[in-house]
Amino acid sequence: MLLFNRHYVNVSTHMKILAADDHALIREGLRAILKGFSEEVDLLEAWDGASVEKQLATNSGIELLLLDVHLPDCDGMDLLSSLVIRYPTLPIVMISAEYDSDIVSSAINRGAAGFLPKRR
Repeated sequence: MLLFNRHYVNVSTHMKILAADDHALIREGLRAILKGFSEEVDLLEAWDGASVEKQLATNSGIELLLLDVHLPDCDGMDLLSSLVIRYPTLPIVMISAEYDSDIVSSAINRGAAGFLPKRR
């Protein structure tokens, strides 16, 4: 079980996760990491804001959204602000290659359940 800011996520049971990043390599890496927790993870993919919106509208039961800060068609932080209002029970973890306290604070203040840097 993982704790992200106010949300508990149990990855030991079947779980549907949406990974939104414009780089296929990052999405593939997330898939490999999450499958390491459990083979029961169903990973859906999105590559821009429009595909995030489409996946959320057409797939019920998404339990976690991993959302890139920078998407090609929108600002991920602005999308975060919109999604936390429309999907208040969905934990959204922001991911980014940029890892500084201002970005992390902004994400948490906008309602992100956590922040995952793409680098160490």
